[in-house]
Amino acid sequence: DVQVLVIPSSPCLGVATREALERAAARGQGVIATAAAGLYDGGCSYVGYGLIVALTGAARADTLESRAMAYVTIPGGSPLGTDLPPATRIEVDPGAHIALRRPGRDAFYSGYDMDPAPASRRPLLDGAIVHGPYGRGRAVFWGFELDDVVDRAWNRDVLALLVRNSVAWAAGHPLATVEAWPRGQAAAAVLAQDVESEFTNARYALDSLRAAGVPATYFLTSRLALKHRRLTRALAAHGEVGTHTDRHQLLGGAPRDSQAEWLRRTQQELTRVLGRPVAGLRPPEEQFDTATLAEWIRAGGSYVFGANNSRVAAPELLRIGADTVLLLARATDDDVIAVHSVASDPVRELTERYLADFARIRALGGLYLLSYHSQLLARPELVPALARLARAVAADRNVWRATAGEVATWWRARANLRVAAWREPAGEIMVSVHNVGSTAVEGAVLRVVLGPGERVARVELRQLPAADGIARLVLPTFGPGEARSFSIAPARTEAQAPREAA
Repeated sequence: DVQVLVIPSSPCLGVATREALERAAARGQGVIATAAAGLYDGGCSYVGYGLIVALTGAARADTLESRAMAYVTIPGGSPLGTDLPPATRIEVDPGAHIALRRPGRDAFYSGYDMDPAPASRRPLLDGAIVHGPYGRGRAVFWGFELDDVVDRAWNRDVLALLVRNSVAWAAGHPLATVEAWPRGQAAAAVLAQDVESEFTNARYALDSLRAAGVPATYFLTSRLALKHRRLTRALAAHGEVGTHTDRHQLLGGAPRDSQAEWLRRTQQELTRVLGRPVAGLRPPEEQFDTATLAEWIRAGGSYVFGANNSRVAAPELLRIGADTVLLLARATDDDVIAVHSVASDPVRELTERYLADFARIRALGGLYLLSYHSQLLARPELVPALARLARAVAADRNVWRATAGEVATWWRARANLRVAAWREPAGEIMVSVHNVGSTAVEGAVLRVVLGPGERVARVELRQLPAADGIARLVLPTFGPGEARSFSIAPARTEAQAPREAA
């Protein structure tokens, strides 16, 4: 009568265990297996990847070659990645991890930059976590052991959600979350400039981005903004202005009282020019510490654009004392690295590089953040590369083009929507949504993971196109404190019969 049978760290499996797996599949139970499960028989003689292929439906399985460090990336929209931000990456110690060639993988082996890194460079042989039907039941396979995940707070938190989701899906329990971006957009893009040296070059970028119809964020050194008030106001009118400190001084590691004075002063200077405080801080050289975050909140700010070790291409809401601050971080190289790596044709090479970076983050469903500088990419001879990227972003109607501040505001509002899902005894799926925040939330889309082969037969909400086993439902505007429940009547898709157990 168990719901899920778990087989961890078991390369040698005898006949009794294999028969137990077959019985679980026949009874409609869930199975979770990890790494080299069943590569050997009960006497530890090698028998191959047959069990793993039967569990997963993979076209091929192989052992990952030796690497200094293995990375696993979870793309946005992955059923087993429910409640994880899109484009989340964790670190896994080297080992004999198993890679699968299978469409629809929930996580894949990647490089540090989240590019797929298949086993032995064989195309598409990169699946790290997959789920699917197994007989009348459900199977989840992890190609690595939980103990191999590097013991860091970020990795542990991600691992906990992946385990929760794997068990819930294998047990047939529905999963529900609010999608990462408003109105069902597949990804988001922010173009952000540090306006410092050669301050007036910002005009060239402004003209190019305005012509492309793409909003932008400009982080200004406020002492220079005081000297160029007309341009500063024009930048604010086009998109958003944040601060890059008053004199481009390094923040992280400096005494707390010094940081407090610098941040208070830059906020005052920009408020004097714009008539209102700014929300965003871009620490020079991306150096900040907890004192920076706390003092920026005290100065009236709400988000910081800094480094996060490229662990996720999405915002992070960080707890600072009794308050919170939003961290935005890039998962691609900025123009300091890119400009100095080009050769004979800088505009073409930069354009190709930025378009490839955008395509990679877009495919992961994440937030593409271009970080560039007034003295580099905004120079008149290089700004055509920025313009070409902006036009490509504008042409993609499934990407939310926003300022950093708009993304920060949305992510806070999204975090206030608390979602729970459960299945009633008769099979109906119930989802509750509660806005625990003090502001209304509009544009949210609910993503519900159904059972394998299930589709929505009836629901009161408008549906968006979705893959098999997924429901995407447009939520109405939720006022402060509002809570509502919705019911989903599922039906089985006859065209997707259960895969037979081996």
